[in-house]
Amino acid sequence: MSEQETNETGTKEVSPEQKLAATSKRLLITVIFCCVGWPIFLYAFNHTFNPFVMLLGGAIVSTPLLWIMFRGGGFKDIFKTDEYEVITTYSDGSKKSDGGSESFLMGLITKIIGAFIMVFIGCLITIGLLVYMIIRYIRLYLQVSEKPPFIKSAFPVLIAGAVVFIGSGFILNLIVK
Repeated sequence: MSEQETNETGTKEVSPEQKLAATSKRLLITVIFCCVGWPIFLYAFNHTFNPFVMLLGGAIVSTPLLWIMFRGGGFKDIFKTDEYEVITTYSDGSKKSDGGSESFLMGLITKIIGAFIMVFIGCLITIGLLVYMIIRYIRLYLQVSEKPPFIKSAFPVLIAGAVVFIGSGFILNLIVK
């Protein structure tokens, strides 16, 4: 089968080699962000219990997924808030306005809570997505006839990610006492 063939219905079929390369690229990007964000989250959770640094680590871990969601429009509406102005009319006919500050503060609070929820959900989905991509990569790796050499496959990246995931807790405990 060539790189890309057209089937009877006129749609393009993607070869297993192309699927393997695309999955490998997504794994690489996801594992890199996880390797950067996980130690930051772990440090903040175990040593300083700083919620903002924990949020930063979680945001870094879930960045690839959040980027896909924002680019594609998913969950974008969580940050949309209606803007309104409260005008109070008194019995003597005078009016007083809050200038939209009430809706601004409510919108800001909603956006902050939405960001926390997005990062938390993003981290959970990233973990599930990572497991799914690993299984998909192994299945595609076994399916292709011409396998890439080990060093050019996603396996070294996955091994490095596992080392960072497991070893970062030990290393942080040695560094920070």
